[in-house]
Amino acid sequence: MKLSRMGVAVAVLAVVIPASVSFATLQTFATFADPAKSADTPVFTLTYDENNENITSVSGQWEGQGLTLQMHNSVSYTDVTFEIGTFDTQGIFSAGPISVTNGNKLDAGALVFKDSGGAEIAVMTWAEGSITDFGLGASNRKLTVSTNVRIEDKVNPMYTYSKESFAFAFTNFVDYGDDHCATATASFTSSADIVVPEPATMCLLALGSVFCFGRRTRS
Repeated sequence: MKLSRMGVAVAVLAVVIPASVSFATLQTFATFADPAKSADTPVFTLTYDENNENITSVSGQWEGQGLTLQMHNSVSYTDVTFEIGTFDTQGIFSAGPISVTNGNKLDAGALVFKDSGGAEIAVMTWAEGSITDFGLGASNRKLTVSTNVRIEDKVNPMYTYSKESFAFAFTNFVDYGDDHCATATASFTSSADIVVPEPATMCLLALGSVFCFGRRTRS
């Protein structure tokens, strides 16, 4: 199988700064080490064309144990699962393969992380990405192509993100030759300029909520 020489896309996130916050810092949003102990438990499946030269689709998921997702706020989740797929026009997610065109252009898709109880931790969507035999990713920091990566933090909605990016790095690559497919395990990283509200801002927001609640109860 012909291996691409293209590097793995590096993931970086950044945040749009509202006027009411004090700072934004570039830092890791979420990351995990390869949860697979061997190639016997692959994370990704790559499908190739009839000449085994170009990738035509990719699917990925982890439903086993052993994936520890480390978040930017020093919180870790154990036995996390994830799936790659797409959202329909009504916002319903379906896990499944993402098409690849021209051998390395990843079509629009989504990545959903869930905790061990099945609750969503984070959702990442993208309009366009890149993939090689070494990994896949998408970035809003590209100078020529905006891939519209978006992170939705299901646990910490008070944080703000922008210029989001992510990347998977493949390892334990197994080529199945005549079957026109290959499998790989993977590690993951993402990063961002993350805006954290000031304590004073948080207090004002809380007071505002109490004031609004008081007005509703009196009306």
